[in-house]
Amino acid sequence: MNAQSCLAGDAITPADMELLLDALAEGVLLIAPDCRIVFINEAACQILGVERAKALQLGWEKLRKQRLALDISALPARVEELCQLDRLEVGRQADQSGSEGFIWRVRPLSSADGQPRLVALLFGAANRLRESDSVQQRTGASGQPACAAPPAEQPSGSGISAVHEASDQQQRELLCRTLEATGWNVAKAARRLKLSRTTLYARIARYGLVRPKD
Repeated sequence: MNAQSCLAGDAITPADMELLLDALAEGVLLIAPDCRIVFINEAACQILGVERAKALQLGWEKLRKQRLALDISALPARVEELCQLDRLEVGRQADQSGSEGFIWRVRPLSSADGQPRLVALLFGAANRLRESDSVQQRTGASGQPACAAPPAEQPSGSGISAVHEASDQQQRELLCRTLEATGWNVAKAARRLKLSRTTLYARIARYGLVRPKD
């Protein structure tokens, strides 16, 4: 498949798409609504430390529980919950310093009735993706300088600095109090804590917090 054949109107086959995705430096994972992994590119296999055939055989729910090079257990197991995320940062299992972080981005493809048809997980080195985000934030979608959003009103001592400086136990208690005060409305709780929703979801998973039954 080359540029000349594309211009001539030749159809792009699934094999062509696989070759294209395998050429990317970023990881690509495609997940079906029933949590089957329908495709994983070579970069994703290398970053996660898993063979392609094994990943396809395991499916998404079981892959999350495997001891991989990256700890992806904080990502939701179900496609419906996964579609609610925007991004999530994780690190290598052997590296607790966070110096080699990876950011996952979630891109769902939905049908006309809003049901997910396919979920794409795209991930790469955090520093590289942050640099890309920084350019987008400075220029905006149109290429013009973007306006900064006004800071949300926050109760004193409940923002992101308080979360980062607290011990694990204090962080857990702060998250519990905030989630209870907002009726487990993750969007409201994230605004109070000055965290992104995906970071809050990761903290909830990290501390094993469970919403109490009504």
